[in-house]
Amino acid sequence: MKKYLLLLAISAPVLGVAAPLNQYADIDNALLHGKEIVVVTNLNHCTPQLPISASYKPKAVMLLKDRISFSSSHLTVNNPKHKGEAVIENTTYNITKDNKLTLTTVVLNAQSYQPYSQSKPFSVTCHLGKEGGASIYQL
Repeated sequence: MKKYLLLLAISAPVLGVAAPLNQYADIDNALLHGKEIVVVTNLNHCTPQLPISASYKPKAVMLLKDRISFSSSHLTVNNPKHKGEAVIENTTYNITKDNKLTLTTVVLNAQSYQPYSQSKPFSVTCHLGKEGGASIYQL
């Protein structure tokens, strides 16, 4: 049994098993050492609750004094307030020292890249950890 556990422990990094990072300090440390992360969210466990689950692998991350920040933009025609209209959804992810992840989405006009005046930024806050709605994994 000990040999099996040792083999599993040695082969885990080779097999691509992602390590969970549920504390701000652990995420910060991983990023400072050049590690990549992936964010998995289940917004049913966040505030406000939404029936959405998603994952995102940031390409660039900023380590700031009080938070870790990165963003994502994508073109969609499925925004609930702009059905059938091409818009850009820009989402900023902020991980704070109190082990929370806040996602803030701004809807932009796809032609002018200007925010829609009738669409205010929308935020969702999750606690780090599977039950909190936001899981961060080191790749």
